[in-house]
Amino acid sequence: EAGVKGVAAAVHATAEGEPVASIGVVAPVGRFPPEAEVVEAVRAAALAVTSELARPAHPGAHPRGGEPDAVLPASR
Repeated sequence: EAGVKGVAAAVHATAEGEPVASIGVVAPVGRFPPEAEVVEAVRAAALAVTSELARPAHPGAHPRGGEPDAVLPASR
């Protein structure tokens, strides 16, 4: 759409590196922060999620590797 700008990065969770999700930021052009800063922040966030998904499951975790009733922390 005209007047908006965005950046996105893939989240990977398989040994083959197949993307399973993405993280992105979209904002009006006039309010979009410097692109280099946003690119680095989005890449870092995607890498952090990828790293968490790649961690071995703890004892008692859901058999598919996730916790079925996981709750995200509230935003500040």
